[in-house]
Amino acid sequence: MAKSTRRSTAKSVRTGTAKSTKRVGAKANDDPARPTIVYIHGIGEQPPRAECKVSWDIALFGRDMRERTRMAYWCDIRHPDVERPRTRALGRSTDGLGENDAPIEIAALLREAKLSSKNARGAEAYAEALADTLAKNAASSSDVRTRSVHAKFLPIPRSWREALTKSLTKSLIKDTAAYFYDAVQREAMRQRLRDELRAVGGPIVLVSHSQGTIISYDVLTELKGELPIKHWITLGSPLGVQEVQDNLRRLGGLGTPLPAPRGVGAWNNFADLLDPVALDKGLAQDFKGEPAVDDTMVVNADTLSFSNFNPHSSTGYLRTKAVRKCVEHSLGAASDRMATFFIARDVQSVDGDELGRRAVLIEIRDEKAFASAASLQRKEALDKEPLADGIAAARRKPRAALDSLDERREAIVVALKQAAGESSEDELGIERLRRFVAARLTMPELATLALREHELPIYSIWRNSKKRTLLHRSADVVQAPAAQIAYKALGRNINWAVLDTGVQSDHPHFNGRIDKLWDCTVRGALKQPLASMSDPDGHGTHVSGIISGRGQQLGRGDIAGIAPEAKLHVYKVLADNGEGDDAWIIKALDHIATTNERASQLVIHGVNLSLGGPFDPENYGCGHSPICQELRRLWRQGVVVCVACGNEGLVTVKTSDGDFDLTTGHSIGDPANLEECLAVGSINADKPHVYGISYFSSRGPTADGRAKPDLVAPGEHILSCSSRYRVKGREEPYAELSGTSMACPHVSGLVAAFLSVRREFIGRPDELKKIVLDNCTSLGRDRYHQGAGMPNLVKMLSNT
Repeated sequence: MAKSTRRSTAKSVRTGTAKSTKRVGAKANDDPARPTIVYIHGIGEQPPRAECKVSWDIALFGRDMRERTRMAYWCDIRHPDVERPRTRALGRSTDGLGENDAPIEIAALLREAKLSSKNARGAEAYAEALADTLAKNAASSSDVRTRSVHAKFLPIPRSWREALTKSLTKSLIKDTAAYFYDAVQREAMRQRLRDELRAVGGPIVLVSHSQGTIISYDVLTELKGELPIKHWITLGSPLGVQEVQDNLRRLGGLGTPLPAPRGVGAWNNFADLLDPVALDKGLAQDFKGEPAVDDTMVVNADTLSFSNFNPHSSTGYLRTKAVRKCVEHSLGAASDRMATFFIARDVQSVDGDELGRRAVLIEIRDEKAFASAASLQRKEALDKEPLADGIAAARRKPRAALDSLDERREAIVVALKQAAGESSEDELGIERLRRFVAARLTMPELATLALREHELPIYSIWRNSKKRTLLHRSADVVQAPAAQIAYKALGRNINWAVLDTGVQSDHPHFNGRIDKLWDCTVRGALKQPLASMSDPDGHGTHVSGIISGRGQQLGRGDIAGIAPEAKLHVYKVLADNGEGDDAWIIKALDHIATTNERASQLVIHGVNLSLGGPFDPENYGCGHSPICQELRRLWRQGVVVCVACGNEGLVTVKTSDGDFDLTTGHSIGDPANLEECLAVGSINADKPHVYGISYFSSRGPTADGRAKPDLVAPGEHILSCSSRYRVKGREEPYAELSGTSMACPHVSGLVAAFLSVRREFIGRPDELKKIVLDNCTSLGRDRYHQGAGMPNLVKMLSNT
């Protein structure tokens, strides 16, 4: 009975014209043109009403949307104890999940549904048929995903799928049997939805999940266009199940196929391939008339989760990009006003650890925004609320005291501990940064913070994402040797920070060139520099050797950095596997900023970041991620920022004819899309005019249309320091590596060498960036590939 489905974007929606009625005491939409979203949940025991609504808000918008969304909550009709003190985590809907091992006893399920004896026979026949249909479907489709798209999706064990199907089947049978065969409960569920729809003073976007789609269809068919339902979105719907359709016809006196509900502007249906409740993935052929159903197959976000596998999850559906885009399309201009988030959406998309904890960065609200948030309304709400220990004192202090960054940071730490119960700072992985607090939190703990959004000095909660090294004869190309001879541009008295995997500090190349060593991968504040450091990965050692130092390679003579006398401040922000948290990088940037602030002049003149990661424009304004914000502050302090643009310029496309490699634009990584930096791409060192841009080098423009990279430098087969320079008794101090990671330190060294001669430009990065780019040599390539071209240190010096 399964139908074919099609992928498409949401259709244009039209608004109903009937006037709505308002429920007494309800808060109506204060903007008649702005749609209000009404949710209705599905089968199984749900969190209490307020928590259920907020968990849907967070999944869809990343924050508590307050009066802009409503929840038609009917779980307490079936589960009267649901509003008692919760034993389940906030923010996680069970969506029917329960004990999985017990066999399905139809008679016991119907007794639990508390059906009257006169309806028991019909209910039993329905339940038996429904259980048999779902079991057959689960058996026939259990291996579809792992067989057809195993390379893209997780190989879910059969035992997981069978247990989940059994659990969901039980809940579906109990709840739908009660709806179809108990008139009192059915009317109570329908009335909950009617009340919420009639309380809205404007157009409505109705988002229904699971059994909520059955209740919605019933009510919308009954209303016959009475209310302005602009858009109906169904998720994981059982409306395609034959037994469900038979009962809808029986109750409503409807024909075959079933009619689409009148007065609805548009109808979009979303289903996951593995969702056993959405048995028929396509509804378009089951319903006639307008609106026609637009069916879309999606991958439920919780299908990809090891710790919370559930392809029927309501919040998992809401977190999918297709559903979000559909809602945004329906909201139209109002979506801009509802798009700001408190919890970044990619925080929810990543799977947690074995305890479900996700690494996050909590951005402290700045002084101006925090003062604005402390409005009279907020103050009155806080005055009425019982105050917990710790944060109570911070709330009662004058606003001037709350403007202290330390006060606000500690208030957030206290709130984290309260949200996590008895968990310690070590268990939560709390790290105090200058303008952020890093932690590892569960989604229920994050949802608890979202409920307190308006009382906490938090701007947003970001994913503490991973950054990695960017690997894939060079001094002459940028004219460094000539400048060293003619201008003594050696980098003397210039300090450059290298944020990387560390450095092999005893390497002879760095004789006297390393000033300070810091390890940011260890929890706690940076107090004392290390006496020595190793670099098992080797990436940071290679990068540092390109910037500064001098040595010899057997058969190749002297090998010198671009600014051989510059001093290096090395910050280990990437672990020995080449990956690191954003929090580690921000800790280093905080330390650099503080070091400069405490001195009468700049101590550290520039930073090199030969690292990066993918950029998701859904979560950040381009160039405005947490790391970009901190780098912008450093730039405005007068520090030059050099960043590798990434090695994502080549993608492999899989086709039926085999794999094909294609170069691609819009591949600039983060933080290279920051405007206040020198973003560096890679070129061939030997014949740059012939071979041009390295095939792996990321291309622009940025996601918001700016030209990047800023310039290019040698990044192919670059010879520099090897951290494994002692191999089996033989010294091999240098090795070749490729990548924009190698191109970036060429520019760092070039700028350090320039500043050592033209010291009047220290602390003036905007002017310096213009000098660098104005004196580049074009390779005749596209601006989005080469930027301004390759730098020329001699031209920079001679023209200033």
